[in-house]
Amino acid sequence: MSKNYYKNCGSLLDDDAKYCFRCGITVEYESPAKKLASFDFSSKDTSKKYNDYRSYIQVIAVLEIAFGILAFIGSTVIWFLVANLPEIMPHIGEVDPEFLQFWPLARNILVLVAFGLTIYGILSIIFGVSLYKFKSFGRIGTMVNAALGILNVPIGTIFGVTALYVLTRPETEVLFANNK
Repeated sequence: MSKNYYKNCGSLLDDDAKYCFRCGITVEYESPAKKLASFDFSSKDTSKKYNDYRSYIQVIAVLEIAFGILAFIGSTVIWFLVANLPEIMPHIGEVDPEFLQFWPLARNILVLVAFGLTIYGILSIIFGVSLYKFKSFGRIGTMVNAALGILNVPIGTIFGVTALYVLTRPETEVLFANNK
């Protein structure tokens, strides 16, 4: 198998390469004779574009980690309320009997919400760290979290749409191609 220089960035690639791992562009050779002749060594546009996407991905990863930490803090507050609310209520004042009748159902719902937030927070932190390290499972997990986050209006919608836009671009797929 022979190796040739790719015209956009000058990387040394195999003949059967589909992507350039340096600049991230899909490799399309016209003919073997034109591979080296058509390379423009002065072109810095392609590497700048991929560096921009690399920084976008890192910002999304940091936001994913931050949202995971916030979800984990929220779940901790809910766990605290579920565990301590019956003991706190008598000190606040008179407890409504209807509240005491409704409390077991409310407690079960709060436990489910807290459990869901705990799982979401842990997964968001894991996916954010792996996205920051350009691991492909972090990209897929963040895309799933972003799709679910679209339902959280308005901040989750803005983050979700932006993350899905950036993470589904062909340029970002190439950045994750060699990090399985």
